[in-house]
Amino acid sequence: MTGVQTCALPICRADDRALREALAPLIGKIDIAAMREANLRAAGRDGASAPDAVAQWLWEKVGKR
Repeated sequence: MTGVQTCALPICRADDRALREALAPLIGKIDIAAMREANLRAAGRDGASAPDAVAQWLWEKVGKR
């Protein structure tokens, strides 16, 4: 999932309480620079741009905070 898709989730499912609760721990954890870099990584055409690879990279980046 790209950052754009991730950002759209709360809009299209704004009334989904379970989704809001699942995303709550991420509030304030992913800064703009990290999200931009994740989006650039996801736009590539190699193994590092696969959704799971980008998600893992982003988790490692925000999990340290």
